Amino acid sequence: MKNMCLNKENQVVMANDLIKSKSCLSLNEIKLLRLTIMQIVKEDNDFYTYKISIMELAKLLDIPSTHLYSDVYDICRHLLQEVVEIGDGNPKHKWKIFQWCSSCSYNNGIITIKLHEDLQPYLIQLKGYYTQYVLEDIILLKTIYAIRIYELIREAMKGQKVYADKIAIITLSEETIRKATGTEDKYTKMSMFRARVIDAALKEINAKLGYNISYEPLKCSRKIVGFRFKIESKNNGK
Repeated sequence: MKNMCLNKENQVVMANDLIKSKSCLSLNEIKLLRLTIMQIVKEDNDFYTYKISIMELAKLLDIPSTHLYSDVYDICRHLLQEVVEIGDGNPKHKWKIFQWCSSCSYNNGIITIKLHEDLQPYLIQLKGYYTQYVLEDIILLKTIYAIRIYELIREAMKGQKVYADKIAIITLSEETIRKATGTEDKYTKMSMFRARVIDAALKEINAKLGYNISYEPLKCSRKIVGFRFKIESKNNGK
């Protein structure tokens, strides 16, 4: 068993398939998972069980003390129940479904968590097709949509660096965004989807992180099928 490192400047590294996967998690469940994934180092051959004090976890996730124990219990319980789905959403095509965690526990002020072994090909000794970012980026974000769209953008950037006058242009399909944000059956009107999901997420990302991100719709015939994003550094032009 290992103590969790809480250095938010360390990297979260995940296979791209995991970045684009579908899973219905709460904001703090996503953050606890990313914190746990951050513990993995390139020399690891297996998953460890990690431990963290419930007070440290509450401070990191900004969980109020009035609901601390029940909230952490609910977070861990749901992480054991919720599954992650990898595939394009068509049940006739190739897909995989597995759990996020194999065990969680609480005893005498200490929370333990272990990732499910089925996640190993997507987190351990990755040779390519992965995405990385510092944990602090998503800790600063306060909505699920902002985190998931930020992760999709980082994945689509394929390691491109954005600084000074260097920008990145990427595209994401509507289907990819809806799958990652769990909005396949929500905000069916495109105007509402853009306002509640994309616009709201980018407003938060631009306010809190080191980017200025804008976008425009991509159309097939007259139907919007995706979006082109322009990613600039806030230091652009300085």
